[in-house]
Amino acid sequence: MTEAFDYHLAAAFDRHLEADADAVALVVGDQEWTRAEIADLAARAAGSLAQLGAEPGSAVVAQYDTGPGDLALALAAARLGCTFLPVPKRTGAYELNYMLTLVKPVLFSIHPDVVPPGLDVPGATTMRAVDDVVRGRAVDAPIHQGPASDVAVVGVTSGSTGYPKAVMHTWSSLAWTADRMAKLGSVRPGEAISVTGAGAGAPGFTFFTYLGLTHGVQIVRSERWDPPRVLELMARRRCVWSTMVPTMKRTM
Repeated sequence: MTEAFDYHLAAAFDRHLEADADAVALVVGDQEWTRAEIADLAARAAGSLAQLGAEPGSAVVAQYDTGPGDLALALAAARLGCTFLPVPKRTGAYELNYMLTLVKPVLFSIHPDVVPPGLDVPGATTMRAVDDVVRGRAVDAPIHQGPASDVAVVGVTSGSTGYPKAVMHTWSSLAWTADRMAKLGSVRPGEAISVTGAGAGAPGFTFFTYLGLTHGVQIVRSERWDPPRVLELMARRRCVWSTMVPTMKRTM
């Protein structure tokens, strides 16, 4: 990526939006959303964040499932200069409570059907369903374009018996990783990639959401992990690239 601020999620997406607003940005099963539709949701999410007092450096935590509202919130957070924490939908209360206390986000965006019991949300944090977040009053907020060294995403580690670790990732690290993946897969603008797994955390977010929105690539995922359905969608949408853990690959 060569243009100024191409590392910035919202700025890069805006350039693809201007080039072709009607191009499909996201496919979930048999539903699809154009860049213009995602942009409208993002403007509404930005309105919700602004109403909550979000500003550059504020944290936004989201139960992330690579849906239209999730993408819109990620774009809105980037536009306002917030740090985004996309956590898997099924992260438990123990881990969530720790992370919410640690980062004190202005917003905790949830999918109500998978909210774990035992949550203890800090008083300064608003917990709101993602569908409600993207029903806010749309605002045309200017893009906060800080340096590439700004912390853009915080990934939450797992797999240990202790507290999860918050690993900070800058815009430059996201851009390098996404560029590397696109080059390995020879992914070009206008093509499609397939989301597997949660699509959350720093790797999932970078490999799918960030790569797709900044490179003008269609993001395709199944409603749930079902190998025949995933393969059918990949074939129908002509997906050129994906990544998954070995266990998933062996079931394909």
